[in-house]
Amino acid sequence: MKSIILVRHATAIVRDNDLPDFDRTLIRKGKKESRKMAERFLKYQITPGIWISSPAPRALETAYIFADVFDFPRNKILLEDALYNENSPEPYIELTKSLPNSKNSVIFFGHDPGISQCSNNLVKNLQLDFPKAGIGGISLLIDSWRKLEESEGYLTLIEFPGSRKGISRILERNLTDLISRQSQNLLFPFTPKMTRKMQKTVKSYSEKIAKEVTIYRKRNF
Repeated sequence: MKSIILVRHATAIVRDNDLPDFDRTLIRKGKKESRKMAERFLKYQITPGIWISSPAPRALETAYIFADVFDFPRNKILLEDALYNENSPEPYIELTKSLPNSKNSVIFFGHDPGISQCSNNLVKNLQLDFPKAGIGGISLLIDSWRKLEESEGYLTLIEFPGSRKGISRILERNLTDLISRQSQNLLFPFTPKMTRKMQKTVKSYSEKIAKEVTIYRKRNF
């Protein structure tokens, strides 16, 4: 299994004709948002294997704050111009497909609409708009990054700095689908009739497990 973590940069200086968009930096609120979300993400005990950021200061500052919380060396964060210059899903997809298979997870720090569009492209029936400092984690049932576009992704982690209304429902649905999909692999030796019966049981238990996970998440994160 491979995992992609997407992080939209935190709140930055508002757009101003006197300041190039690229040069916009985080304001105090943005720095607080970044630390809050980094500390919340840290509770998942997930340390991405590869860190990649847009070179724009507001994205890189967000990445630096996450790196400090995770005790990850800032100088190991890779910079990719395309995450800013193109700001579309394509750079995320192409960069991910080129990753070494020895690494099972990657975290991107970028901008919208690229971040939101990337998650919506990878996860079926997902229409998610990332707020500033929002985090989304996508799990893929693949053993090679090159198979990225051949596999359906599942949203298995979502953390937004504001209201969580509706988020748990989205997460629960995706977890149910992922657990059910994984369990289906065990059913191939059975007859078609037995498989259909088992599929209903698997679906039911997948829903229960996903619900327990979301309840635990609400209480502990």
